[in-house]
Amino acid sequence: MPAVVFDPTEFKTVYPQFKDLSADVLGNNFILASSALDNTDKSPVKDLEERKALLYLLTAHITELYNVQGGGSVGNTASVSQGSISVSFSGPKTQSWYSQTQWGYLFWQLTAKYRLGGRYIKWSAEE
Repeated sequence: MPAVVFDPTEFKTVYPQFKDLSADVLGNNFILASSALDNTDKSPVKDLEERKALLYLLTAHITELYNVQGGGSVGNTASVSQGSISVSFSGPKTQSWYSQTQWGYLFWQLTAKYRLGGRYIKWSAEE
């Protein structure tokens, strides 16, 4: 099964807010996204169109965090003080990292079916 190939022109059409960023920056962010969501034949996401949509969401999330917001502190604010100024952040821990952008949160929601385990139990009322 082939991998999704990143198309920066297509990406900028789907996410026009990133139109001013270079293809190199976006391509690098796609590579990072592919590190989080397997883009090989071993990927749990077998449908290439679905995988592309998920990888593009994750690329948008990474781009927003590191290229638009500036790549400063990453994480949700855990506490804030005023005297002698102190801010602490909860580090990237699964959902909290993804929930920092609308794209990351949507990615997290859409990939739940690949993260959640479960057992299928066949039940019959005829037994």
